Amino acid sequence: EETINELVLLLQGWSNYYGDLKWLLPQEHITLLALTKLAIAADDIEWAEKLYSYRSKTEATNADLCYLLAKEWIKLNWFEDALLELGRALIIDSSHKPTRALLVKTVPVDEEKQEVIIKQLINIAAEPAYTAGYHALSETFMQYKQYKLAQSMYARAAALENALSENTAVGETLESDNEQLEKIKLSADELNLFLDLFTGREDIYAFEAPCDNKQRNFTTVKGTLSADEVKRHLAGEITLATYLIRENHTVRLMVIDVDVSKKLLIENEGNPREINELIELTQTDVNRLKSNCNAMGINVYLEDSGYRGRHCWFFFKEPVSAKKARGLGALIMRKTGAPSGGVTWELFPGSDRLKNTQSLHRIKLPLGIHPVSGKRAMFVDEAGLTFPDQGSYLRQIQRVPCDVIETILEKDEKRKESYMFPVAKADQIIEKETALTKDLQSRLVRAVVERCALIRYLIQKAETTNYLPHGDRQVLLYVLAHLGDEGKKYLHQVMACCLNYKQNITQKHIDRLPDKPISCSRLRERYPQLSAELKCSCRFNRMPNTYPSPVLHAVKKSGPKPKEIKMPLVENAIPEEITGSSDAEVENVLKKMRNLRRQQENIDKSLKKCEQVLARFFDDNQIESLPVEAGTLVRVRSENGAAKWVIEL
Repeated sequence: EETINELVLLLQGWSNYYGDLKWLLPQEHITLLALTKLAIAADDIEWAEKLYSYRSKTEATNADLCYLLAKEWIKLNWFEDALLELGRALIIDSSHKPTRALLVKTVPVDEEKQEVIIKQLINIAAEPAYTAGYHALSETFMQYKQYKLAQSMYARAAALENALSENTAVGETLESDNEQLEKIKLSADELNLFLDLFTGREDIYAFEAPCDNKQRNFTTVKGTLSADEVKRHLAGEITLATYLIRENHTVRLMVIDVDVSKKLLIENEGNPREINELIELTQTDVNRLKSNCNAMGINVYLEDSGYRGRHCWFFFKEPVSAKKARGLGALIMRKTGAPSGGVTWELFPGSDRLKNTQSLHRIKLPLGIHPVSGKRAMFVDEAGLTFPDQGSYLRQIQRVPCDVIETILEKDEKRKESYMFPVAKADQIIEKETALTKDLQSRLVRAVVERCALIRYLIQKAETTNYLPHGDRQVLLYVLAHLGDEGKKYLHQVMACCLNYKQNITQKHIDRLPDKPISCSRLRERYPQLSAELKCSCRFNRMPNTYPSPVLHAVKKSGPKPKEIKMPLVENAIPEEITGSSDAEVENVLKKMRNLRRQQENIDKSLKKCEQVLARFFDDNQIESLPVEAGTLVRVRSENGAAKWVIEL
C-alpha cells in the first residue's frame, strides 16, 4: 500500500505537469491500481471504464493487489467485478484474511454459504468466459436472497453470450465461399511470408483429398513447398498440410487443435443448429487458452479450421526442440483446465522426436478449403469473426523468442518445486495422519488407505493443498469407487477438499466407472518417482485370475471376498477346472470362447487391412524393402504371389 500511495503521488505530479494521464496505458497491476485511484478521485467514470478494459491484460500474482483493486471497484458500485477480483485473490491465497473479510461485508451470509460462494467465484475467476459459472452463481445468490447480486451475475452471463452471437453466429461467415475466394489474394511478399510462417519440415509436405466415406486421405510429396502450390491451396484446388517436426527434432511452429468430438458430430448430423452450438464451445475453449497465453506473454493466433473446430497457432522466432514446444503446449493446456464437454484438445506435434508415424505432427494449413466441409479456414478474433484482410493479418504475427519459452518452462519447474505437494519428503508426510486418513469407519476403505502408501499420499495431498490435477483424481476414482457405496462416499469426501469440487461432476465420473480397478503396474508407470520414494511394493492376498491392484488390500487372507468389491480380474480369465456339473460355469466358459473367437476375427481383419496399406505403399514406391526403427521391413513373395511381411534385424 505504501508503494501504491507513492506511485499515486508521483502520477499526480505527472498529471499536474501534463494536464492528464489518459494517454498512459497500464502494463502491470500496480500501475492499473494507482491510475484507477486517480480516476475515482477525479470522478472520471469514463477514464475508470477505460482502465478496467486493461484489467484482463495484467497478470495478478499478488492477493493483496487483487483485494485492493476490488475495493476500488466497490467504490464505483461495480460489485460483480469486485467479486471476481476477490475470487482471483483467493486463487492466489485461499486463506487471505482481508479478502474473506471484504467478501463477508459485500455478501453478508453465514460461513457455510460463504464457502459455497467462494468455490463458485474461484471457478469464474479462473475462467472469465465461463458463462455457466455466472448462471450458477446467480442461482446461488437467489437462494441466499442476494437479489441485486443475482441480477448482476445473470446480466454478466447474458452479456458474454450476446458477445459471441452478436451480428452473426460463431462458425458462420457473412460471405459466401465465392466471396471469400475473392478476398484471399496474397501479394508476392505475403506469399513468401505464408511460406516462411507455415513451413515445418522443408523436404516434404502433404495434400489432402476427401474419400467417399468422408475419411481424410493425405498424400506425402517429396520436395519443398512452393508459392505456386500455395496459390492452388488458396484457390481451393488442393488442401495443403505441413509436417511440423524437422529432421533434427526441432519445430518452428506449434498448434493446439480444438475440435468437437467426432461422436457428437455423427449423432447430430442433419441438425445444423446443434452442430453450430457445439462449435461455439470450441470458440469458448480457444478464448480460454488465449487468455492464459496472454497472461504468460505468449502470442497465439486463432483459426476457424473450416470443419469442426478451431486451431491455436504458435510461431517461434528460432527453431526449438519438439520436446520443449510440447512442454509449453502442455503447460498452456494445464493452466487452462479441462476442455468443455464434447470438445477435445490435441497438441501438434504429437511426439517429442521425428517418428515414422507422420500423422502425429502433420497439420492442415490455413486459408484453404476444407475438402470435407467445403468451407474455408480463416483466422478469426475472439468473437469468432473472420478478419477482413487475411494477408494483412499475417503481417501482424509476432513470433515467440526461444528465451521466453525457456524462461516460462524454468519458472514452471521452480513453481512445481516450491508449491507442489513435496515428493521428496513423502515418507515423513504419510506417517502423519490427517482427518481423512484416521478413524475410518469403512473396513474396506480403511484397509486400502492404511496399506497403500500411494493412495494415502494422494488423499493427504488433496486435504493439504486443496487441489488435485485430473490424473490424481482419476487414480483415486479407479481405486476407491471400486470399494462399493462406502468407497464412493469416501471419494466424495476426498474430492470435497479441492476448491473446484462439484458433486455432480464427481458423481458423473463415478457413474461412468470402468469395470476394473487400476493396476499397480499402471500406477508405477504414472508415478515413477513417487512410487520409488514411497517404496511401492505391496504384498496382497492374490486370488486366481487377478492382477495386482490396491483394492486387493481389502480382501482378507481367508474367507470369501467382499461382494462390494469389483475384483481386478484378468481379461478373459479361464477357470482352471469346472467343478461338479455346474451349467452356469459351462455357459461362462462358452461365452468366453465366443468372445475370444470374435476378437480373433477382428484382429485378423485389422491385420489384413494393415497388410493392404503396406502393399499399396510398396507398390506406389516400387520397393520391396524399407528401413524402419526396428530394422528393415521386407516383403517376401511366395510362389503363388502371396506376400509375407518380415522385419530383418
